[in-house]
Amino acid sequence: MNARRDVLKGMTTASLAGLPLAAVLADPRLAQAAAAKLQDVGLTTAGGKAVSASLAMPAKTPAPTLILIHEWWGLNDQIKAVAAEYANLGYVTLAVDLMDGKVATTPDAARADRRR
Repeated sequence: MNARRDVLKGMTTASLAGLPLAAVLADPRLAQAAAAKLQDVGLTTAGGKAVSASLAMPAKTPAPTLILIHEWWGLNDQIKAVAAEYANLGYVTLAVDLMDGKVATTPDAARADRRR
């Protein structure tokens, strides 16, 4: 088991595409590396509210597009890694931040952020 963990620790961003998504999501360092490939973008809603998002682009465009909505934890590295995986599968993926940059790490913090 330790040998497998050592192999995962040594992975580079370029080599993440060959890993199963479950392996990337299971290791915070790999999720962070996958998330780093995304581009931060800003959007303005029809109501004038500024919203940030992370954009994952596939190798070939034009491509079908997905909008990814995060869980109550916020737009964390795991959600960004999922967006990166969809891009690897050929989708333009926009992961929208609905929590104004807040990322919770405990259920109590997520609950508090949700109530604001």
